[in-house]
Amino acid sequence: MARYPHRSPIDLANLGGKTDRDVRIGAAARRHKRRQIAVGALGAALIIGAGLLYAHFRPQDHVSSASTCPVRVQCGHCGYTATLQVPMTQKFPIKCPKCGQQACQPLWRCRHCGAEFVPEPTQHPVRCPKCGSTRVGSAVEIGD
Repeated sequence: MARYPHRSPIDLANLGGKTDRDVRIGAAARRHKRRQIAVGALGAALIIGAGLLYAHFRPQDHVSSASTCPVRVQCGHCGYTATLQVPMTQKFPIKCPKCGQQACQPLWRCRHCGAEFVPEPTQHPVRCPKCGSTRVGSAVEIGD
C-alpha cells in the first residue's frame, strides 16, 4: 500500500535514486524559496513607495529658504527696538531701519523677570543681566 494514496506513485528509477521523502523536501524548499522572493519583492515595493511618498510630500527647497520669522531686534547704535520679519537664514547684525547702521541684534527675554536684553557674545550659558537667571529665550512670543 502506498504511503500517500492520493498521490500518484513515483518511479524511483526516474528520480536518480531519490526517495519520495527527498522529493517532498525539495518541494518544500521550493515553496520556501518562493515565499522568500515574494517577501523580498514586497519589502522592496514598500521601500520604493515610501521613497516616492517622501519625494512628493517633502517641502520644496525654494519655499523653506524664502520663509521668514518675526525677530525682536535692538540697534546697538541708536537704541531702536522693533519686531521685524527676518529670513530664517539671516546672519546678525542686520541693518537698522531707523539709522541705517549694521548694528541690530536679536533681543532675548528673561522668562523669570521679563527683562529684554542683547546677550554678550562670549557669555555661555546666556544669563539675564537683571536677575542672573538662565531661563532666557527669544523675545518674540508665539502669537505676537
